[in-house]
Amino acid sequence: MSSRRVLVTGGRGFVGRRLVEALQQRGASVLAPPRTGDNELDLQCQGTIERHLREFSPDAVIHLGAMTHLPEVLSKPDLAFDINVMGTWRLIDSVARVCPSTKVILVSTCSVFGSPSSEDLPLKESHPRRSTHPYGVQKIALEDMGERFAADRGLNIVIARPFNHVGPGPNTRFAVGFFAREIARIEAGRGEPLMRVGNLEPRREILHVDDVVAAYISLLEAGSATGVYNIASGESVRIGDALDHLVRNARVCIAIDSDPSLFRPMDAPDLAGDSSRIRQEFGWKPAHVWRETLVEILEDARAREAGVT
Repeated sequence: MSSRRVLVTGGRGFVGRRLVEALQQRGASVLAPPRTGDNELDLQCQGTIERHLREFSPDAVIHLGAMTHLPEVLSKPDLAFDINVMGTWRLIDSVARVCPSTKVILVSTCSVFGSPSSEDLPLKESHPRRSTHPYGVQKIALEDMGERFAADRGLNIVIARPFNHVGPGPNTRFAVGFFAREIARIEAGRGEPLMRVGNLEPRREILHVDDVVAAYISLLEAGSATGVYNIASGESVRIGDALDHLVRNARVCIAIDSDPSLFRPMDAPDLAGDSSRIRQEFGWKPAHVWRETLVEILEDARAREAGVT
């Protein structure tokens, strides 16, 4: 890894920052250009992509860059399509023309599966993809493009399909991050001891972001990696149970009010993945327990609320 040159798109985001740090700790030379501004890598502009590929000459590209927040994807469908679908095409096509021997890891999502039956869980890589919203459909396109470029143009492309992952940081777009921030605010006396929440019945995996980063690095280092790999614990947790665990660790009493107006109509009831392939081929497995991960997120939220970080 110490001699690797790795280009990371989306390297300034929640997962990207952890990935860049982990790669640098392993001695890799990492380039994570901003999405806009000086020295940008704009997925809507193929010229900026090709310039970075020529100048940096990476051994590998990890493609995290995307518009991922579903409300934003729904409200800006043309922009989301151009970034998530056409942006991926521009990146892969640029690699094919500028540095065809470069390894590419495309990051997909468990949202490609839509709302599977509970009898089918945990989901294998081969399970039918039936996404129920545009973001998942766009990631299906990413997967298909990756497989076609690998087959037709001989590129070394691996597809990582992570299930829900969280961790310490300011990101409150995901339920547990929002819960932790609200608890920290209430503990600090900056809100009433009442949390209004949406649907608590869906079940999701609660992978630690560092475990997902470790999986990406395993796929990067493995010369034999090919095709699609689920990154999953195989265990889903009811969102209400995750909230209960956080509230039990709160320093004050907090009431919970479920507000139907906050329900999301496209929530899948349950999602859990079978990651046997990456475990058996490369020895990856999650190192964190979801309950401990939630406490870590809560402690980080408290520190941020106190202005420590």
